[in-house]
Amino acid sequence: MSESTDDTGVLMARMERLKEYRIPNVLAIKAKVDKGERINDYDTEFLGRIIVDLEKVEPMLAQHPQYQTLYDRLAHLYMEITEKALENEQGLS
Repeated sequence: MSESTDDTGVLMARMERLKEYRIPNVLAIKAKVDKGERINDYDTEFLGRIIVDLEKVEPMLAQHPQYQTLYDRLAHLYMEITEKALENEQGLS
């Protein structure tokens, strides 16, 4: 199996995991912060795993642009969550 085929398989598996498992949890965390709640340690750890996943797939996106929209959506959700979580922390302090 060639390196390109290996990369494609790895990328497909990671993107499927992001789509099927990560996005629902990210949306739940977003709903939480949108209601003014604080995120907990589990949420913070989970968001850290999202960043790791995004960093690992980013170099492969140039050759697989079909995943760019999903990547962008998750990155944007991450940014929205962290900004709102910071606002919530500052507002509740």
